Amino acid sequence: MLQPDQVKVGSRKIRKLWRVSYWLVAFLVFWLGGCTRYVPMDDPSLKPFADMYAVDRAQYGLSPLPRNARVYIETADNGDRWMPLGYDVMLHIDNKAVHHVAFRKQGGVYKWVGEQEQCWGPREFKSVNGVFKEDLAISFFHHAANHLEGLDISYTGPDRSLSFRQIPVSEAKRILKQWGCE
Repeated sequence: MLQPDQVKVGSRKIRKLWRVSYWLVAFLVFWLGGCTRYVPMDDPSLKPFADMYAVDRAQYGLSPLPRNARVYIETADNGDRWMPLGYDVMLHIDNKAVHHVAFRKQGGVYKWVGEQEQCWGPREFKSVNGVFKEDLAISFFHHAANHLEGLDISYTGPDRSLSFRQIPVSEAKRILKQWGCE
């Protein structure tokens, strides 16, 4: 028969083992989840998305795509979602400005269906959610669910003259250049 002191020792060992296992599992989830694979802009895996270079980016106020950046390719699995996304692949291009470029596969070829470019400025502002850098977001999407149809240019930050209004393409280009995102 087990003595009371033996039970305490055994349960202490079980609790310690459980704590170690818990932290080991948490670490593995964090580590494996953080293993996003980025590729450079000239990587051969980006060849199917060459249509992004055929877009007249200037008409939307979007800056040229960078030559040197890291790119993450996100494949949208529309079959498992309750609401279709309107795109099949999204490229996330990280540089001074971040571009999220959407493609839909049509006839075996990936076609550009839209993009969002976001650039952060030098000033910070406080909100109820914390302190953030000002930012300018330029979006143009065509038939992509969960995105506004057409052109949308918006500013978030301390400059009240830019907040809560649509910003013209010419002004967006000026801001991107001023912030070094162009």
